[in-house]
Amino acid sequence: MLMYYTNKVMQGIIKKMAKRVFRKANLDIGLLLGFLLVLVFLSLHVVRQHVNHPLSGDEPHYLLMDYSLKVDHDLDLKNNYINLDYFRYYPDYINSHVSPLNLEHKGSGWYSFHGVGLPLMLFPGFLIDERTLPMLLMIGVAVIVLLLTGVWCYRLTRNRTYSILTAVLLACCYFFNGLAGYIYPDLVIAAIILALLILLTSDLSKRWPQLLYGMLLGLMVTVHPKTLALVIPFIIVGGFVSYRKAKTLPWFVILGGLPFAVFFFLALWRWYGTLNPAEIYPTYLGIISPLKSIPASLFDSQRGLLVYNPILILIFSGVFVWWKVSKQTLFVTLLIIAPAYIVTMCFSEWWGGYAPTGRYLMNYIPAVMPAITYLLIYIKKWYERCLVITLALITAIFTLLATYMKTPYPSGQLRSEFFKGIEDQVGVAFDKVLPHYNLKTELIGQFGIWKVMVGLTLIAIFVYFGYVVASRLKGKSIV
Repeated sequence: MLMYYTNKVMQGIIKKMAKRVFRKANLDIGLLLGFLLVLVFLSLHVVRQHVNHPLSGDEPHYLLMDYSLKVDHDLDLKNNYINLDYFRYYPDYINSHVSPLNLEHKGSGWYSFHGVGLPLMLFPGFLIDERTLPMLLMIGVAVIVLLLTGVWCYRLTRNRTYSILTAVLLACCYFFNGLAGYIYPDLVIAAIILALLILLTSDLSKRWPQLLYGMLLGLMVTVHPKTLALVIPFIIVGGFVSYRKAKTLPWFVILGGLPFAVFFFLALWRWYGTLNPAEIYPTYLGIISPLKSIPASLFDSQRGLLVYNPILILIFSGVFVWWKVSKQTLFVTLLIIAPAYIVTMCFSEWWGGYAPTGRYLMNYIPAVMPAITYLLIYIKKWYERCLVITLALITAIFTLLATYMKTPYPSGQLRSEFFKGIEDQVGVAFDKVLPHYNLKTELIGQFGIWKVMVGLTLIAIFVYFGYVVASRLKGKSIV
């Protein structure tokens, strides 16, 4: 009897100690995560302040929308462009970013073809300080993207260490931190995509997640109409997930998104006289074959994703591991992302115009970062780890060099300013081995097609590498 009660007391003590240790561990992890987020924020702020690209591209037009809201209490920008109010943000004359539908009808106002969602999000900060607070808010959005990337990777892999490491690798990418702190909608879209994907893996059969899901979908469309290509797959997949779990459709998604949808289409009709969002854009934005734009987006010496962020080539490897471990989540992610990505690659200005390098691609890259997490978990051999470390170091070095040199945005230059700067220091033109594309996405220079083929061969090697890693996992088959 004494032994029985002694055993009960010991079990109780052990349970209490375990709970305390667990709570302390969670507290320590929370403090560590908070410290990392603050450190990332400060680091991105230092990069932003050092490079300090002047407001350009679309940025003055977004701020002009906020200025009109503040001063005129409307979004009719006709008087603001005529009065040159944008000189507050840009020191020269610029073309008005107004829908051609407004210019065709002299009686209408002048409304920007940019989504109103981003200016509305920045407006509270804009009221306090027109320049500094919007910049800080956009750095905050970048930090949120990194946080959600880590959460999304952890939600799928359940590996905290490698999920955090994956987010750190994304932060090291030039395409990412070159965009942080600048007033473009792409990181906002990336954050919303990640939040929606995370909600899909939670209990979407309940009302509050459904409401939030619908609100995020609606918010995303107000940020940029092109995200309608994402909304439809998200609605279809969300309906399927909810019905499979609870045998009911997620009706509260409609309730959450309806106010945004009503606002969006009423604004289209009231401001532009149309219900087709594609009609509000200038006609010079043409169409291009993805067979040209996709290789250019990967290998171009000025805008190539894998040229400036070689660590991201591991996505092609990790997809095989992701497929073998969790086919469903990979299929759902690609089903949602792929249509919008293809639509983006069909635009003649797939690179995003005069803007931070790779800004359109940053909409989608965080969503597929779990591929790298899965690969990191399952590589075991020392030379495989050395390969990953080497790619990470090259990526970090490229980012540091580009930041130090304050590499300007690519526009019509024949050569990359980044590689020209390196050549000035070491005397070697490394970009000679890379394909060069002009603004019409045409290959220029000698052996262009062969350079593209080398790049595709390199991707094929990393695809095979992922196949080999995935083949080691027992109990599952590879397609």
